[in-house]
Amino acid sequence: PVGAFLSAIVAIREESASAAIATAICVAATLLALSADVGDSFVQVSAYGDERRHVLRCPPAMILIQLLAWIVWMSSTVLVTTFAIDRNWIPTAVLAVVVGALSWLLPRRFHRYSRRWLVQVPAGLVIHDHVVLAETAMFLARDVRSVDAVTVGTTDAADLTGGCRGTALRITLDDFETVVMSATRNEPGGRAIHVKSMLVCPSRPGRTLGELTTPPPSTTSPASS
Repeated sequence: PVGAFLSAIVAIREESASAAIATAICVAATLLALSADVGDSFVQVSAYGDERRHVLRCPPAMILIQLLAWIVWMSSTVLVTTFAIDRNWIPTAVLAVVVGALSWLLPRRFHRYSRRWLVQVPAGLVIHDHVVLAETAMFLARDVRSVDAVTVGTTDAADLTGGCRGTALRITLDDFETVVMSATRNEPGGRAIHVKSMLVCPSRPGRTLGELTTPPPSTTSPASS
């Protein structure tokens, strides 16, 4: 996103066709880099063994907050450079402190949202989401009755989407299990709830559902059958 941001600034100041073309290319590259397919590829590269990680969609409200925080961060970075070039040392010093603080804080915050996964392993399913959950939720394959696609708000299943809308996957268990929701101001220790069905929002719900419900290929050779 930094390239698109800086290219847009140059395009506005220069008013040239080449700057506009560079901005368009940077925007296209940014959209590709932020796509769900690229995200899935990156998280899968770091998976262990037989894990299949499915990226969970970021809640719209948090996307807006992160975008605004990123704009403040990048704008401050550009301004501190501009003031330093002009030798305006007081605003340079103030903005340098702001940029330093944001550079320490924001990457950690952003990284939490890149580590929200529904993980498929031979033993069962794992919801790895430390934004919504205080503890990773793990369910054995024998305890998972079904996985199906539903629309958020049309079912009484526990909502573990973090506020996403649209299509979600409903995981239904044979019996009640305990999951611990993340801490809030009113509940600093988190909140344990008993669930028999729950909703999660993968970035690619159709693809994820297909992989979760398709049986693995048979390893039995025709000669042995």
